[in-house]
Amino acid sequence: MVAEWVDENDFEELFSENIDILTSLRDFLTDKKSEVGEGDWQENVDRQLQRMSDSSAITKLSIAISSVMSWLLLNKAANAGEINIGELVKEGEEVITSSEQRIKDAEAVEGISEIVQNYRSKSLEHFEKVKNLFENVKKTEKK
Repeated sequence: MVAEWVDENDFEELFSENIDILTSLRDFLTDKKSEVGEGDWQENVDRQLQRMSDSSAITKLSIAISSVMSWLLLNKAANAGEINIGELVKEGEEVITSSEQRIKDAEAVEGISEIVQNYRSKSLEHFEKVKNLFENVKKTEKK
């Protein structure tokens, strides 16, 4: 990728990071075993509430990061001349706005586990990098 709005290595690192986050979120949801049936009733309720909170936050993060992935793929299409930079900016505005809201919604979920808090922090950090890329694309469009 030789787009003027991003260094090729930086883009590939951002793209790989996005895939890693999505994979981690998926793995968390699919690999975590339910612990119902062990311990007393209150412990089971607490574990299920924790699981529900975790699942809610992970789902919101997954949707946001998946949307970001689609926009990163559009960057590749714009670089290849398959779409123009105006289309990339238009799609980017929608993705950035909706993803930012989903990440805020994930931040609002209470009672999440430490590992999900870490996923949330990693997703937010990644999203800030994508927003910076988006700002570079907008500057390039204005040239």
